[in-house]
Amino acid sequence: MFDGFRFHEPNTVLIVQEDGRIEAIVDAASAGSDVQHLTGILTPGLINCHCHLELSHMINRIPQATGLPAFLLHVMQDRAHDIAEINHAMTLADEQMYQQGIVAVGDICNTTHSIPVKSKSRIRYYNFVETMGVISEKADARFQQALGVWEKFNEADATNFIGNSIVPHAPYSVSPALFERISNFEKNKVVSIHSQESADEKEFLSLGTGAFLDFFLKSRTTPRRYARCNQQIWRQKHPAHVEDTSIHTKHTCP
Repeated sequence: MFDGFRFHEPNTVLIVQEDGRIEAIVDAASAGSDVQHLTGILTPGLINCHCHLELSHMINRIPQATGLPAFLLHVMQDRAHDIAEINHAMTLADEQMYQQGIVAVGDICNTTHSIPVKSKSRIRYYNFVETMGVISEKADARFQQALGVWEKFNEADATNFIGNSIVPHAPYSVSPALFERISNFEKNKVVSIHSQESADEKEFLSLGTGAFLDFFLKSRTTPRRYARCNQQIWRQKHPAHVEDTSIHTKHTCP
């Protein structure tokens, strides 16, 4: 038996009330009768801190070991599928997590696709509505789009939704203006960000070179001038590491 801090000695018994609440952990001699003996490890529920449930249909669709920029391109190019297929994959993934002992999930959401599945789940969800966009002039439109998704989650009739936030995707994919709007969103209680996930990302943020510079051009998300602009901003803000992801001041680029 593992209580979240340590393993207990053999012949330890967990006392559980009828409503599922833990009452005590005692030795077998003090437990009385009607003790159930289980095979395996008894442990508190697990927390999946980072999930993309709405991308469950993409399992086994992306080649492995190709690097983060190539992975992101595959996601962008192949995420659109029939909604029935997406819902089926999400339902299977949600049940699989529950069967594996997961009781709560921090889930990244770019759409409202996952609301029907999650609202019926036995798992509790914190929904991180993700936004991105490196062109500062489009920050308002990007934020409003994310706000629309956030409102749908916030209005959902789901007692297992424990919170909803609007969050940035990553340091390399969010403009200072968009960071500003996210930071000023007063409803946010918890924030999530993809950061320092690969050597390619660190090279781009610290040196302004490498596969991520090519990624911006191949994905057609921004002209080279804006890619260089964001690169300069992050080199100024984070010369070696990405640690501060709060409000970004205004910058101008040639």
